[in-house]
Amino acid sequence: MKQQIQLRRREAVDGVDLPADLPPLLQRLYASRGVRSAQELERSVKGMLPWTQLTGVEKAVEMLHEAFEKGLHIVVVGDFDADGATSTALSVLALRALGYG
Repeated sequence: MKQQIQLRRREAVDGVDLPADLPPLLQRLYASRGVRSAQELERSVKGMLPWTQLTGVEKAVEMLHEAFEKGLHIVVVGDFDADGATSTALSVLALRALGYG
């Protein structure tokens, strides 16, 4: 028995205002994931949450300070994907720049 594959095209999404110079494939991918405007694609520092809104940041600072004062080791664990490897490397570099290890 031969299996048939049926392709289903997604309908165009209304209310999407993505940059015109963005390739059509990326426009469709972003739209299918709920991205509706160029502002949602903005990933500069301006779009980041203020540090005061990061849950547990005060406790993390206390723990890092205590580890530094007591000469304790700090273990940085990260994911193996691109953002995980990058954030792990950045964390290690930042800790070294601050005098840890």
